[in-house]
This record gives sequence, structure tokens and C-alpha cells, in this order.
Amino acid sequence: MFMSTNLYLSRLNEALENVIAPEVESDEARGQVFAVISLIEQFMGRIEYKHDFIEQEIGSGVNVLKRVIEAAGEAGLDTPAEIGEFLQKLDDGKAGSGLALCDKVDEMACMAIDFLHDNRQKVGSYKEVDKMIRDHIFKMSGRDMGLMKPPMIEKISRPEKLKKS
Repeated sequence: MFMSTNLYLSRLNEALENVIAPEVESDEARGQVFAVISLIEQFMGRIEYKHDFIEQEIGSGVNVLKRVIEAAGEAGLDTPAEIGEFLQKLDDGKAGSGLALCDKVDEMACMAIDFLHDNRQKVGSYKEVDKMIRDHIFKMSGRDMGLMKPPMIEKISRPEKLKKS
């Protein structure tokens, strides 16, 4: 599910500064690590998201959320109040938009998924809904993975310096 770019970059910087940099003995190489940290900090808050991706994730997440609640209702379970309030705001057009809505849909979908799994013995369509959830997660993860650049395994496993020796 969605993780904001700023949170992702903050975690990356945290690892670079507190895990990687202390292990680098060379002052020059450690300086390069801190230069990368500084560069990442410059990107934070300036990266724009593709509107279509956000809307796609919201739409898919809302479909999952509504199907989970529908399945729970068919089993005679009451919708958790917070989810019910959110769905009402969504229907009224007052749930927000963009990244804030995407984050809220993710939060409510996670809450609904937990609710479904806690009550799986009571929900007759559990397997069907669980498959829909998995398909949603796979689709969103697959889309995000497809946007990533290929890893530099050759450079990691055989640096140029070692090849010249």
C-alpha cells in the first residue's frame, strides 16, 4: 500500500546517516554518503505524484473497502464506526482528494481487512473477498515495482576498482 515519498526518503536518509555512514572508514567515501543524504533532502517535498496513479489507487482501495464491508454486512456484522463515518463522507464527497484521500483510503482499507480477518469464520464469502484484497495489493505493488529502475547488481558485486586490479 501507499507510503509517502517523504517518509520513504526520510527512512532512506536515516539508514544512510545512522547505519551506513558510521561503518565507512574512508573520510572521502563517508563524505560522499553525506553528499547523497544532502541531495535526497533537496528532493524531499518536491517530488510530484502522477495524478492517474493516485486516482487508480484510491479507486481500487475504495472498491476493496466497500466489498469487505458488504461481505461483513452479509454475515450480519456491524460496520466499525470509523469506517462507516468515512464511507459516508466518501458518498457525500467530503472525504478529500489526492494524497490525503489516498492515505485515508489505505488506512480504512487496512482497518477493514483486519476486521474481515478477525471475523473470517463468520463471513461466507471470505475466500472470494480475501482474493480480491490480494489482487488489489498485488496490482498496486506490481505497478509500483514496474516503475523502479533495474538494480545495479554488477556494480554492487564487482566494483570497477576490483576489476582493474
